[in-house]
Amino acid sequence: MNLQEMRVRGWQVIDDNPDNPVEVSKELMTAWINDAVIDLSEALQVTKSITLIINNGSAWLPDDYLEAIKAYDDTYELKRLFTLHDKTVTDDTTDAAEYFIPNDGTIQVFGKTLRGTFKLHYRAAPDTLVNDADIPELLPRRFHHFVPEVYVKAQYSLKNGRSNTYRAFMSMWEDIRLEVAAAQGVSSFEQEVYW
Repeated sequence: MNLQEMRVRGWQVIDDNPDNPVEVSKELMTAWINDAVIDLSEALQVTKSITLIINNGSAWLPDDYLEAIKAYDDTYELKRLFTLHDKTVTDDTTDAAEYFIPNDGTIQVFGKTLRGTFKLHYRAAPDTLVNDADIPELLPRRFHHFVPEVYVKAQYSLKNGRSNTYRAFMSMWEDIRLEVAAAQGVSSFEQEVYW
């Protein structure tokens, strides 16, 4: 299904008129569809790498960045910090290097002065669907219909204050995420929780 076909199906499942939608605008329907595709991105396992220029210990992350996998200075792998409290290096004279990704769209590098090319391998968001003919290429076609029939219906239920219906559809959506992961050969994308 392309974006326009998903929008039409989305309006149909919420009993809105695809030719003249009243309940959900074209912009909101498009946003919900893109949110669904992005939500499946962990299961899709889209990975990319980029060479970043580090200025004063930091650089901007790419727009499609979701999660860091590994970072390298030439062939030397840097240690990832999940909080600044974990930082072990104190200045640029040490042989160690660490990186931290705050919530401001940047990456910060601590420790030794980088000696080569800084490369970040990361999990990326799929391309945004913009044009009517755009297709979520990375999502197997057999899952396309679930985007409007489950995710859009869930969001519409939430928009109208039907929280029980929303939870039921999102439970189905979670099962779909697991099926997509299995189809991609990903055993699990759940994060470990430490207590």
